[in-house]
Amino acid sequence: MIDPYWESVSLLMNFNDQADLSQDFVDASKWARPAVANGAGCVINNTIKKFGTGSCHASGASSGVRIGGAHDSLNYLGTADFTIEAWIYGAAEPNPDGYWVAVGDASPSPDQFGWALGWRRTTNGLQLKASANGTSVINYIADLDTELGSIGPTGFYNSTFHHVHITRHHQNLIIGLDGLSSVDNAAFDMDVFNHPDQPLTIMGVANGAGISNSPVGNYMDSIRVTKGVARYTGATTYTAPTADFPTAGPAEAAQFIRRRRRQYGNQSSLRRR
Repeated sequence: MIDPYWESVSLLMNFNDQADLSQDFVDASKWARPAVANGAGCVINNTIKKFGTGSCHASGASSGVRIGGAHDSLNYLGTADFTIEAWIYGAAEPNPDGYWVAVGDASPSPDQFGWALGWRRTTNGLQLKASANGTSVINYIADLDTELGSIGPTGFYNSTFHHVHITRHHQNLIIGLDGLSSVDNAAFDMDVFNHPDQPLTIMGVANGAGISNSPVGNYMDSIRVTKGVARYTGATTYTAPTADFPTAGPAEAAQFIRRRRRQYGNQSSLRRR
């Protein structure tokens, strides 16, 4: 498969082709940023997965994966559109709240939390939260008791993978779940998504040298961050992916075809001789 927005993908992790229970995490985007486990409780799981060969399992507290390094400009989402998406699986709610992907550090005072997408236990919903210098700027919650199909926590944590996304489309924030959308069209502070100096983490949020708010018991099969592109813009519905996120774009596909043509062309010449 080919991703027409491949050049805009700043993070892609499909958790494929790695040993079971290992911590060999790979950024498959063109940036190939280092992905380092923080704590022993975040591992590859080759049994429970949506696509491909494996998933990322938050098997223990205070564990996650840090991606990239300090002052990583790829964490700067700017003021344009973006899409952050993943497939999430769980049998029970994390306690306390768990974050699947975040940019920020919860340890300073005031905190430099930035933003995070995860599960909000007290309101039974998907939460996008963002803060700036310790002050909450966005606390957008899609309550699954009344929104996105009204499936409630038991409908989300039902040992099934669910597609979750947060998309910014112009001034709209869109939270999506399995083809259904919840839209907040209120204007908001763009700068809360601009934290290039803070670490990007999955399965938790950075807390000094450690990790907090790991979604213990959750599995993630594929995560993708696309800068400058709103992939899902439907106000009430959208089309969820039906396969693993592609690891190539049009240019890479054309290059592959050229290589294959040269290879088979050479073989044909040898046979004619």
